[in-house]
Amino acid sequence: MMFLNEGFLWQYQKKYKMTSLDVQDKKQKHLAWRLIGPLSVNFLIYLAGTIQVYACNEWIQNRVKVTIFGNETIETNSAACSNHSDPAYSKLTHVQQETSKWQMYNAIALKAASFPAYILVLYTDVFGRRFLFILSSFGNALYFFLSGFIMRFELNFTYLILANVLYGLTGVGLYAASYSYVADVTSPGKERSFSVFLLDTSLPVAGVVGAFVSGYFIEASGFIYPTFTATGIAVIGTFVAIFGIPESLEKKDRIRNPKIFESFIRPFSFYFSKRFNGSRLLFIMLFFAYIFADISVVHRKTMEALYQLGMPFCWSPSKIGLFATFLGLGANVFGVAFLKTFQRYMSDITIAIISTCVTAGSFVLEALASTDTMLYLVAVPACMSYLMSPLIRGTMSTMTPKQHQGALSAGLLVVQTVCSFVGSVTDNRRSL
Repeated sequence: MMFLNEGFLWQYQKKYKMTSLDVQDKKQKHLAWRLIGPLSVNFLIYLAGTIQVYACNEWIQNRVKVTIFGNETIETNSAACSNHSDPAYSKLTHVQQETSKWQMYNAIALKAASFPAYILVLYTDVFGRRFLFILSSFGNALYFFLSGFIMRFELNFTYLILANVLYGLTGVGLYAASYSYVADVTSPGKERSFSVFLLDTSLPVAGVVGAFVSGYFIEASGFIYPTFTATGIAVIGTFVAIFGIPESLEKKDRIRNPKIFESFIRPFSFYFSKRFNGSRLLFIMLFFAYIFADISVVHRKTMEALYQLGMPFCWSPSKIGLFATFLGLGANVFGVAFLKTFQRYMSDITIAIISTCVTAGSFVLEALASTDTMLYLVAVPACMSYLMSPLIRGTMSTMTPKQHQGALSAGLLVVQTVCSFVGSVTDNRRSL
């Protein structure tokens, strides 16, 4: 539905690009250097977060197993998947159900606490972007440290839930601040869309590296050292945020003396305010398109893992990790090549249409897969799946005035939080 008015939207992109090129010319020479800061911080924090997530989840499962069955050895190989009569199967299922329950509690605490974070993102239009980089990086480092402390002294899982609440209040605004920063230092149009894509793809790359490192690290040293290593990486990210990211929103471009009520509704004013009469319908269509793109792509890994664990594949965790690595690297390498090539010959909206169709086809192929070979073939069309969200977001940013970029990011942060909350609860309830 978002693409019905492509010509109208193209006119908006052309209009904003023409009216802002004179302002952006000076910035283009230093664009690569100005993107290094936020890209580095996001990479380091997401790398640390991936290591911490693997260590924390496996620690929870180990604690549950020890609490229920003591020091009894329970087989956890993939044979139990296809042999339900194996006594280890019922025990392993019980452990997985209890683990999923606590993971769901942590997800609920984190996502519920994340909603007020949109206020911080919103006020980047008032105080600038830099403060949120520093706060969010520090919030991540603090959460990783508290997680390691809880693991080290084997405290109750309730303390981990409280740590997730603190993390939700302080550590989840980093990516939204990064999107606003990118909008400040790039020209509207294809340059911005590609920069948003680079930001989005830096996270899966960090995730692939983190998943690869954490597996061997956890096997070699347990759960505590990887978590404190993640803390150290996040501390480095915090220092990069402090010393390596300049302020991108000048004081003359900031909103002054905002009214409290207007501040709260500003993230959603694009969809109902008379101020955006000429583009309101497009904002609404892009908003819903972003919701569907976020749900389908962000939670793909979780759905795939559940799918691959079951019949007829019964994949082991290492095999699932290998597939995720193959898919992630393919999406980043080929995704960049596809986007740069297609942008020479067609508009971002046309590329988004192609990406949507190919992604839908990859889901159909995955649903019909019955062998390992067919499943690996899914990675070919899935390389296009990561193009949808950044192109949609880049288009919305192109239509948005500079002093409202923080409000746009705040509204989309709410969308991401809701989608992530629903996805996390749904995915974990499947295992209960």
